[in-house]
Parts: sequence; structure tokens; C-alpha cells
Amino acid sequence: AIQQSQELAAQLGHQEIGSEHVLAVLLQQPEGIVPPLLQKLGVQPQDVLAELKRELDRLPKVSGVSGGEYVSQ
Repeated sequence: AIQQSQELAAQLGHQEIGSEHVLAVLLQQPEGIVPPLLQKLGVQPQDVLAELKRELDRLPKVSGVSGGEYVSQ
């Protein structure tokens, strides 16, 4: 999931890998634990993912030569 989070951050032009990236990846894992947990709570994973994507789109983007992404604290 961490590697996929790094790939997602790079695709979106984000220099920092945050919890939002990790959650987005976890929500998209078909055999993962997060979607069934949310469903048991009465929350649709695709709704959470849609809102999360809107938030990710708001994050600052960088372009050009990159020194890599950094994991947020």
C-alpha cells in the first residue's frame, strides 16, 4: 500500500505522501480490509473515495525534476 501511495502521489504531482494517499489506495484494494469495514459501518467506500479524490485534487502540485516524494508525519 505504501508503494502504491507513492505512485499515486507521483501521478498527481504531489511531493508529499500523506494519509489521504494511503487511504485512497486502501479503498481501492478489492481484497482489502477497508471497504468491508466501511460497509459494516453503513458507509459506501466509493463515496469516501470520491470525496477523498476531491481533497487530493486540492493539494499543491509540483512539476519538473523531482527529488522524490516524502511521507508526511
